[in-house]
Amino acid sequence: TDGAGSQAGTITVEADIVKDAGAEATLTMFANSTFTQNAGTTIKSTADKLNLNVTAGSLVLNGTIDTNEGSLLMNTTGNVELNNANISANGTIQMQGAQGRTLKVNGGNFTGTGDNGFNINVTPAADRNGGIRDITGTWSGDITVSGGNVTYSHTATGRQLAGHDWSANLSVNNNGNFNFTERTENGGGDSGVSNIPVTLNISNDIAINTTSGSSANFSVRGYPPQPDA
Repeated sequence: TDGAGSQAGTITVEADIVKDAGAEATLTMFANSTFTQNAGTTIKSTADKLNLNVTAGSLVLNGTIDTNEGSLLMNTTGNVELNNANISANGTIQMQGAQGRTLKVNGGNFTGTGDNGFNINVTPAADRNGGIRDITGTWSGDITVSGGNVTYSHTATGRQLAGHDWSANLSVNNNGNFNFTERTENGGGDSGVSNIPVTLNISNDIAINTTSGSSANFSVRGYPPQPDA
């Protein structure tokens, strides 16, 4: 979709998209505004790999994505919301853009395939206005990693604040690995920086369960950066 016209420039997946024959193929979609996958819908391949490329102003994923070990690349300059999404893929949701972005993960089942696994990666914003969060994350519900590597990563390079509220239960199974990285690596002083958030706030009782051969790792370093313990 193109933002030059009178329409909003959205894409909404309201029915299943299934590749059920033929060799490896690529599906590419561009939404000037929001890309939404409705609950109960599936984007998948049952015959060879499906490489899925989505570029959008923001992402709302409520359904199932299974690339059959094909690659996944979802680029957005805005917010990302995953509501009980079921994603099995080899690739990345890439969050770019300015400060003030939000990530909401409300439950879901995630499986990393291939060499890369499934990743949510936040590129640090170019602007560094003190007191404005680069990324605000909300993690809730029951989150399951059903195998492979599943990663969240944001490494700030200056006064790019980040704050996450975590109330989710996390289960990691089938030799899977969950890695959460939220770190500030360079300081530059805290002059003019206000309302510094708690980098990772555990807001209520939670359970983190890993089966044999699986792991859950959290690497957190807030602002202003302190030496690792």
